[in-house]
Amino acid sequence: IEVQGNIGYALTAGHCIPGGNGTIYQGNNHNNPVATYTVIDREAHPDYDISDAYDFGMVTFTGANGSTPVIPALQPGQDNINVGTQLDLVGYGQTESGGTSVRHHKVMPVDDASPLLLRFDQSTGGICSGDSGGGALHSAGGTKVAGVHSFGTQGNCAGFGFSVRVSAVYDTFIRPYIDGTPYQPQTCDQCLDAHAQLGLCGGALQAC
Repeated sequence: IEVQGNIGYALTAGHCIPGGNGTIYQGNNHNNPVATYTVIDREAHPDYDISDAYDFGMVTFTGANGSTPVIPALQPGQDNINVGTQLDLVGYGQTESGGTSVRHHKVMPVDDASPLLLRFDQSTGGICSGDSGGGALHSAGGTKVAGVHSFGTQGNCAGFGFSVRVSAVYDTFIRPYIDGTPYQPQTCDQCLDAHAQLGLCGGALQAC
């Protein structure tokens, strides 16, 4: 999402970055990449251990140069995504024919949008196992990464797919990570979304 000299910053899902630093592969086929980059730092959103709705991760890598492709993260002032907005879902995940190393994409309308989550009706296709960390791309005003693929509701990937909403954490997590400044708290609406939308305190919310 950003390059500064030979240092690059990538956005992914928080659940994609445990273990060692690893390597980033660039290209349409991760078994035959056009470039590779060495990861030197990674960090999940500080609230990811509280809720899957904060399933964001940032990665720092070396080896970037002028030819390293950059798709910026969608900032809050640029986010006009609502139900029906068409986003391009990109990933290397499982297809109807099984696993693949090739990048695929599918343009889909947003089925539901909340402060932290973008939902897609996957009855005709969508994200699946192996697509986690991939981008939901928004083309209005220049292509931006609007969502990060996180999870689905059915094992066959035919239910609903969810991407976490990038603009919600741009000022609080993404920009501070890149700039080396302290992380900031999320808004009350986002906090409520994180705990109620995924059922973590649904009963208490209903009682209230």
